Amino acid sequence: MSAAPPVPAPFEYVVQQLPPNVAASAKNQGSVLATYLTQYMNQMAVSGWEFFRMDTMSETTPPGCLGLFGGPVTRHFAVVTFRRPRHQAPASTP
Repeated sequence: MSAAPPVPAPFEYVVQQLPPNVAASAKNQGSVLATYLTQYMNQMAVSGWEFFRMDTMSETTPPGCLGLFGGPVTRHFAVVTFRRPRHQAPASTP
């Protein structure tokens, strides 16, 4: 008896790292990030990607050649996940 073939996932995903800082002026400091995210998400939507979730991820790098003066460095990044339906070939009929 053979195992059933794997069922393909219904979606494909892409994860994008957001820039760590978005420049704002004194006039627009409350809206710059929202405007940036709106434009970014709409740009992805035009390409067929749907917003799925936003997370904070961390990355730890070991100390370099001057590691005696400090330990590992941990940096945090905001990442956005988008998804879209996976394009599948039509099912064949037996």
